[in-house]
Amino acid sequence: PGAARDDMEAFCSEAFAIIEDAWGTLDGCQANLANALVERILPILKAAPGNKLGEVANRIYMDLLKSDFALNGVNADTGQLFTWVGGFTIDGICKKMLRTKNGSSFGDDDSEESAFEAYFKDELISSFRGDGELGAAETYPLCEAFVNDMCQFYGLLRNVESMNHSKDEDSRVSFYDMIMKYLADMNRQDLYITFCHDLHAELVARNHNAEAGKALLLHASLLQWDDAELDAIHNHLPADQSRMRKEHLYRTAMAHFDKAECWEQAISLCKELVAHQEMYTLDFMKVSKYHGHLSEYFRRIVEGHRHLPSYFRVHFRGAFLPDVKDKEFVYRGNLLEGIHDFKQRISETYPEAEMLMTDREDIDETGKYIQLAKVTAFRLGTEANLPGYHRVSHAYEDTRDFYYQKSFRKRKEKSANEFLDLWVERFHIQVEDSFPSIHRRLEIVERQSTVLNPLEVALRGVVEKNRELLEKIRALEKIPDGQGDQPTTMALQGVVDAAVNGGLANYEVFFTGAYQETNPEIHADIVENPEKGRCRGELFEALEQQLAITTEGLQVHARKCDEATRPLHDYMMEKFATLKSEMEKLLAMK
Repeated sequence: PGAARDDMEAFCSEAFAIIEDAWGTLDGCQANLANALVERILPILKAAPGNKLGEVANRIYMDLLKSDFALNGVNADTGQLFTWVGGFTIDGICKKMLRTKNGSSFGDDDSEESAFEAYFKDELISSFRGDGELGAAETYPLCEAFVNDMCQFYGLLRNVESMNHSKDEDSRVSFYDMIMKYLADMNRQDLYITFCHDLHAELVARNHNAEAGKALLLHASLLQWDDAELDAIHNHLPADQSRMRKEHLYRTAMAHFDKAECWEQAISLCKELVAHQEMYTLDFMKVSKYHGHLSEYFRRIVEGHRHLPSYFRVHFRGAFLPDVKDKEFVYRGNLLEGIHDFKQRISETYPEAEMLMTDREDIDETGKYIQLAKVTAFRLGTEANLPGYHRVSHAYEDTRDFYYQKSFRKRKEKSANEFLDLWVERFHIQVEDSFPSIHRRLEIVERQSTVLNPLEVALRGVVEKNRELLEKIRALEKIPDGQGDQPTTMALQGVVDAAVNGGLANYEVFFTGAYQETNPEIHADIVENPEKGRCRGELFEALEQQLAITTEGLQVHARKCDEATRPLHDYMMEKFATLKSEMEKLLAMK
């Protein structure tokens, strides 16, 4: 065996010498071989001395870079060197790494820096320094930038592959996004599209349909409504015309949005398809078909019983990795996911972290803490006075703004009327992009807070209750007589009972002005913020509306309630007489 090994080493040494000599004879033609060679030599690039095969590969790669520089110089558009060989290098990295099952085709050891990165950072940098042209003061920084770019791209791919079976799907999608942005900057549209579809496949496998639809639209945004012939995309799409491929991507994305009940997203695509077919292809059968889709989407928005998407604020504090350390995000939750289910899911992703449901300042920076809070999506300027389905619709359509709030007491001693101690700090936050997105986690980039005094809190409570009750009454009107639903009954009873059992007395102090003496901090807040002075009049109006809505609601309920609910209706009518009397006395203070 020893003799055979010696013979093999001698044979390889002689073969490598022949290859090296033959390469030297190709001076002037070496660049023509870049496409074929780069992919093949990447796996054998070695920084360690004494490896003859690695040394030959290193020399060939360096010669290809020098040939690229001689032929192309600095790219006028990007200011970069080696865009030609760099493009082949990116191809090789993708083919040799991302397309393998284990993602480590360069002989990497997770516990050590890869041989690939070691070659670029050590061997190649050393070769650049020793070269007369590339080591010059004006070109060497560009050579360093090339090395950093290649290592950054390679590192991103390694991160994606290393998280193949990780529960942290949000970080994996973030790495995909960084790779695609890098490829877009490098003008590598072919690989960019491939990664769009790879990401789409992953999101579909995770049943994230809204995000999968958005991934396809990244590809569709690159296409024109024309007849340009496009090549097939391996394992994804056949050869086709640009307009046909774009239509196919739109239809597929619409199907994803339909499954996710994001009909607003599907509507915008469907309208564009209608305009294209109506104005350019004149295919009126398709126009009719897409108008049918539009009609169905709008019907589902109005009649469908969608639940608002769940959103959660997540603040990572302590010894986390830089991508999340001390950052705040909004997460898009799963359907009907509550805060406790979400907490369990985050705990499984970060088992070493302590979950905090309230803000806490005294944390150990060497530990890991995650603060959680449920947040609500809203559309600035349209938060109030909208039908229920419109508010749900806004939460599904390009959502960037959210709020959450916490209550507190300003004075140390409790008031006789605890209602006067109910102050609320409301936080409005905005994220970096809109939901739905390819991401289910977006970083918070803007934050504002507003303090609501007890008068404002009371006003918001009455307005919200009026809106909720009116929606239920409108829904009750659509039900056949004698088949009333339980939610409307409970909502009406809640208003009647709360008012009769002392609820109206809570508002009296705001109308008499007694709070100015008992709770001067409320009066001081109104004086400091003159716009809050109108809240007293608005509270009067809201209570008048509540009386009118409750009156109408009980009239509708009388026709709709079934026999089993009739005694409860009679009870509410009896109590309503008391409510009306008390309410009229209160409103007389106006």
